[in-house]
Amino acid sequence: MDSSDSLDRKDFDPVAYVNQHFPTEASLKRLEPFLARVDSNITQLDEEISRAVQAQAEAGERAAKDISEAKGAIHELHAKIKDIKSKAEQSELMVGVGLPMLQLNVHRCSIPLSCQLLDSYVDS
Repeated sequence: MDSSDSLDRKDFDPVAYVNQHFPTEASLKRLEPFLARVDSNITQLDEEISRAVQAQAEAGERAAKDISEAKGAIHELHAKIKDIKSKAEQSELMVGVGLPMLQLNVHRCSIPLSCQLLDSYVDS
């Protein structure tokens, strides 16, 4: 904490502090205004602490909401990846079935040609 206030120093001596502000009995007449300033400072510090705690609580709530949204997005992404994987597997299966069908179609077309060639060979 970088403060020039003697109350913030590590080697703070309360007796020296009081003696510095009220060195004589006559100086005690300044005690009431001094206490009023101290009370004002305490009130100000309490308000600053309250605002800081409130800001921290709001930041925590925002962080929890952001984390929850991120988890939801991750779940959604996982579901989409799973769906894409399933569709890819189905597509592979269709290609796997389609290839033999294509080969059968080629053979089906070549059977009449083969028959014609055999007929022409037999006739010759």
